[in-house]
Amino acid sequence: MNTTLHDSTEKVDSRETGLSDYVDFAHPDLFHKTQMFKPFLKDLRTRNHETYIRRISQYVGGSALIEGENGSAHKEVVMMCSADYLGLAHHPQVLATAQKAIDNFGVSVCSVPLIAGATSLHNELEIKLARFIGSDACVIFPTG
Repeated sequence: MNTTLHDSTEKVDSRETGLSDYVDFAHPDLFHKTQMFKPFLKDLRTRNHETYIRRISQYVGGSALIEGENGSAHKEVVMMCSADYLGLAHHPQVLATAQKAIDNFGVSVCSVPLIAGATSLHNELEIKLARFIGSDACVIFPTG
């Protein structure tokens, strides 16, 4: 595909284009770039290929190495969809504390607190969060 991408009303054959055709498209307006991607995504959906998952070979601190299309070379990207925006997922203290929690509680209570109850960790977190925000109390709603 060339650098002149399709407008949002033009039909695109997703079998002839790929995500990489949209990566290097330079435009100062992110929303414009998103609109250019719309016909490609629409065509994927009509072919029941909506899920466009990239394999991550390494993830550290808000960035990841992903495999290129068709097994091509890996590329480092910033994970804008990650909840690890502070880059703490691999911090040694976080890992050690998580391991201690796993040793004491396992990996899950297998349900939400309203069904299975809350652990002392949940209670301790609520107390600390309430103090942090200057509130009398705090309730967290962890999911299963």
